[in-house]
Amino acid sequence: MFRRSFGSVLLLAAALLATACTTRTRVVHASPPATVSIDVEVFDPVTGGVWEGVGVRIHGAWQEWSGCTCESPFTDAFELTDGFGRVTFSAYDLHAYQVGFPVDGYGRAVLGDHPAGDEAIVTLEVWAPGFRPVFFDVDLSWRRPDAVIAVPFQ
Repeated sequence: MFRRSFGSVLLLAAALLATACTTRTRVVHASPPATVSIDVEVFDPVTGGVWEGVGVRIHGAWQEWSGCTCESPFTDAFELTDGFGRVTFSAYDLHAYQVGFPVDGYGRAVLGDHPAGDEAIVTLEVWAPGFRPVFFDVDLSWRRPDAVIAVPFQ
């Protein structure tokens, strides 16, 4: 009789332990990194019109994940605004300017979801012949990876 009750208690304890382990199991899904981009519109604050043919480049960026402020080595790599006064910097462009973004397997600049590395501040330079350059900071984050900004230029 002792064997039977001891076996029953052991079986019951094993079942409770198995149940306790399975109810505490937690599945964690890693969030994928977000590709980043910047869409810029350059306008004249006096007339309200847009500037066509004005140069915009990525001057540098501060990266939270590394604590680094990296300036682009491409000091003359300006993209010209189109007929709508716009320039778009894709995730590929942000990587090509070499300002310290982490890169995914496709060569795109990304930000991850880790709180110590999910933000960056990109500094843009706007310039045209006969004008002084203007610098603007653009905040990017994993939660808001695509920035759309309007830059006054005169």
